Amino acid sequence: MGFRAERGARHDGGGRDRDERARHSSVRRARAVGRRGPRTCPALTPAPALTPAPEFPSSSGTATPSPPQSVDTDVRCLPGDLRLTAQGWDAAMGTRAVTVVAHNTSASECYVEGFAGLHLAQRDIDLQLQVTHSTTNPNGAPVVARRIGIAPSGRAAFAVLWKGRSQQAQDTDSQGLTVFLDGGVGAVPVDLSTSRHRFDLIEGAEVTIGPWHAA
Repeated sequence: MGFRAERGARHDGGGRDRDERARHSSVRRARAVGRRGPRTCPALTPAPALTPAPEFPSSSGTATPSPPQSVDTDVRCLPGDLRLTAQGWDAAMGTRAVTVVAHNTSASECYVEGFAGLHLAQRDIDLQLQVTHSTTNPNGAPVVARRIGIAPSGRAAFAVLWKGRSQQAQDTDSQGLTVFLDGGVGAVPVDLSTSRHRFDLIEGAEVTIGPWHAA
């Protein structure tokens, strides 16, 4: 019995020694950490910002309007079918330009064809213009005189160009422009009442016109 008690006492003492050694080991590790400072992780490099994808125009954007088209008809326009106006007055390097526009005010299709005739009067006196026909369009391509069908409320037009004579032309006299359909018949006056522009032309001046086209 005495041997067992002594052995048990020694066993218990060994356990206390191990606990003491573990405690001292923990204290030493804590002190070592304190001397080295807290362990830190390396700083993370932030990921580069993503470049936004380029924005492309939507395919459902506004569609480009189609150019005016001639309509098929065998009915010739009469003077009573059309109202004529002068639009798009322009000037550059001494050259003047205006577009004569025919508005179909009737309820049916009708056509104009080829080159129109032109008559300009000043104080009711005919200026006897020398009218020539254009052989190319502004882009230099050959022009083709053809039949242009105009739908109800539709339009056709032709261009008029001349060299300005502002130094010689009268700038106060009233003017009247008349278009002859099909080169000589069917006179239709051009409404100039709302225009502040004038034809700075003198008697016998040369004027170039283009063929009728859809507008």
